Amino acid sequence: MPPSKHHQTPTANIEQELLRMLAHQGWMGTIPTALLLCVIASFASEYFPPIYWATWIIVTCGFLFSRAAVLIQLPKLTQYSEQFRINIVISGSLISGTLHAFSFLLFFPEFNDFQRAIHSMIIMGIGAVTIMTTAGFLPISLAYIIPTGLSSSAMWTIITLQNDGEPIGYIIAVMLCVSNITMLVLSKESFGLIKGFFSIRSQQEGLNLQLQEALQTAESASRAKTRFLASASHDLRQPIHALSLFSGALSRLPLDSESREIAEHMDTCPLNTS
Repeated sequence: MPPSKHHQTPTANIEQELLRMLAHQGWMGTIPTALLLCVIASFASEYFPPIYWATWIIVTCGFLFSRAAVLIQLPKLTQYSEQFRINIVISGSLISGTLHAFSFLLFFPEFNDFQRAIHSMIIMGIGAVTIMTTAGFLPISLAYIIPTGLSSSAMWTIITLQNDGEPIGYIIAVMLCVSNITMLVLSKESFGLIKGFFSIRSQQEGLNLQLQEALQTAESASRAKTRFLASASHDLRQPIHALSLFSGALSRLPLDSESREIAEHMDTCPLNTS
């Protein structure tokens, strides 16, 4: 029976499963992320010529959509090893994080406090989306959160120091560090759950395979038994039928009473009438 339209072939290992999940979720966060990045570019347009913020948003969003397209194709590139393809995803996450971190170095010093807060929340939100759409795989999460987390906390600290500002800037920097560490911990736990589910599914598939093999063995044994009984029945009927013919012929001959009684017993024997 051909597989159903929605049936997916089980993956052989966790790396293949990760690549399949990345391909499935490749486009999920792309458009929301692009819209959030446009908010940062709109803030920057108040302070910088278009050459700066327009170049940044075009490069960043262009890479964002290109990365999504690559993610979708990765499971099909079976000529490359799973680890090589996963390294491509990690590299893409690092480049994406670096491009987003660059907005802190370029635009953040000119923003007002409100825009800085929104900017930081946007990058943190994109980090959370990255974790969700990459199955919580820790190396991918680290590749994005390290450059963005370090740059955001560092810029809050530097700006506060330069302006002799209130301690709120330091508090925000610490909160950003704690939030990023928390997201990384959740990322690790999330992928651990996925690995657990994959292990359980693999065990179930192994048991199903063993059950199918046992059923096939039982069916083969049943068919062999049927063939043996049919052959044995045929081989047994031939001598019994011959015995019936001989007893019938014998009963027609002139016999004494004792011999006729024996012939009648032979003719009425259960084996002879079966």
